Amino acid sequence: MEKTKIFALITVCVCLLALAGCQNTSDTTLPVDTTVPPDTTTQPTDTEIPTDPYNELLLTMEGTSQRMAVAYFGYFSHMDVEEFDENTEYAFSHVDPFPYMKSKAPELCEKMPFLLSIPDENIIGDRTGELYCIIPADKNASVTVTYAGLNEAGEDVSETLYQSAEGEPIMVFCNTGWTPEMQIKIEEATGDSFVWIPALDNTYYVSTMIDNKWEEMILDISPYAECLAADYRIMRESSYIPPSGEQLRGTTWSADENFPYNQYYRIAFHENKADIYWKTDDGEEHEYLNATYSLEVVGGVSILTLDLGEFAGVHRYNLLMDSDGSMLYIAVDNTKGTITHTDEKQYRFLYQDVSSDQ
Repeated sequence: MEKTKIFALITVCVCLLALAGCQNTSDTTLPVDTTVPPDTTTQPTDTEIPTDPYNELLLTMEGTSQRMAVAYFGYFSHMDVEEFDENTEYAFSHVDPFPYMKSKAPELCEKMPFLLSIPDENIIGDRTGELYCIIPADKNASVTVTYAGLNEAGEDVSETLYQSAEGEPIMVFCNTGWTPEMQIKIEEATGDSFVWIPALDNTYYVSTMIDNKWEEMILDISPYAECLAADYRIMRESSYIPPSGEQLRGTTWSADENFPYNQYYRIAFHENKADIYWKTDDGEEHEYLNATYSLEVVGGVSILTLDLGEFAGVHRYNLLMDSDGSMLYIAVDNTKGTITHTDEKQYRFLYQDVSSDQ
């Protein structure tokens, strides 16, 4: 009996040692991972606000003095629409401006596709004239568009063309003549209101508007560079040619009475020098005589380089001339031989002064 008890006790000890050995083996070959697995679910946070190009634009203006964004696409005429058929009952009011916008500014339209989905009821005007897309900063603003111009009898009239209690993007066609004719009134949910007249200033930029703190109220998103490049391409594909140095040498070019200030209104080209004349916004005339110039044609583009010395430095312009040599198209100043939007304003036309002694 005593031997049996001793044997049983030895058996129990052997089993306990075996279990301990198994546990140690397990610890060294299969380490236990005590870390908490990461949470792979996406948790909403206060900074993660779903956005699209439209809302992103509104966020850009949020908390600033800018109360609306404006994109100017140039001058559009329904008579230039290729698919227009005068033999049908196709109404001018249904001419689609979106292909024109995409051809003029493909990059902006891709970046802000909502501009191409403005509903028909938000398109104001007879679809001829300067084309403006206007985006109020306040989605809850009331928007009123009023025509304030002349009727066919030459009488002053005022007519409400559009009214909405929602600050949706709108498209406005206006200013087929020299006088601005539309008024955009925006009444925000805060009670603030203002009126803006769509127009260009005398440098062909979108006309600005300043609040009572002298801060800018308009975010200008106009695709100036794209539109200028498109205009240049269209002119190049038609009757305009890139002029050579021989064609310019000995010629004088002048603008008409409607030339924008801060741009050349007269240029006389000599052998390697040019005389430049322009006016500033205050109406003061300026001149720079004997400016060194050169002209080269690169890839079908004429590039005029003017050196105004210490006064204004070197400037480069893309040039085109009509086929009969009577009109010179000077595109916006650039630095790399491509049309770009700079502080040198936008293009201008000059006409050859055949009566000049230059």
